[in-house]
Amino acid sequence: MNPPGRAGEILSYIVRFQAEHGAPPTVREIGDRFGIRSTNGVSYYLDVLEKEGAIRRRRGRARGIELRADLISSPAEEETDNGIPILGGIAAGGPVVSEENLEGVLNTDHLNRGAPAFALRVTGDSMQDAGILNGDLVLVKAEPTPRNGDVVVAMIGEETTVKRFQRERGRVLLCPANEAYEPIPVTPRSPDLRILGKVVGVYRELR
Repeated sequence: MNPPGRAGEILSYIVRFQAEHGAPPTVREIGDRFGIRSTNGVSYYLDVLEKEGAIRRRRGRARGIELRADLISSPAEEETDNGIPILGGIAAGGPVVSEENLEGVLNTDHLNRGAPAFALRVTGDSMQDAGILNGDLVLVKAEPTPRNGDVVVAMIGEETTVKRFQRERGRVLLCPANEAYEPIPVTPRSPDLRILGKVVGVYRELR
């Protein structure tokens, strides 16, 4: 899929932004990038992309653009020469605002095609019993519908955390792997929950 003109340029930007930050850009960020002053002007191009099937929009959310699944993981392969972008730290204690800074690139020449879309550096010890320690890099693959027991990167409102996913009647629990921490319940009254991906590997540097 290659929408023509400005719509195609905006789609490429959204794909790159998603790969680098683990979340889509806001309408304002798109407008700033392309010099479009009006939010209605940005919405026009997003409507074009939605009709093309490249994205889906969730109105009323700051980062409510969802890419088609097959577009999510490609930027890591195309722009980092078989590397995974390492993003800012993510909490394995309580949720914290993610620092969306690109720290570097994790080389993935040894991984099979279809490798994780990005990596995140963990801070905290709440997942230590799952073998995820403070300072580790978790390798994350886009997976918006995890199964019970999966370790996921979750965004609650504007905050992110890594926890084990557990769905119960009427709510979701984001469970730590450390008895010193309590599960984080997510109910219909909680801020929007978005699963950014499933943790499929852990990389630890030994020094």
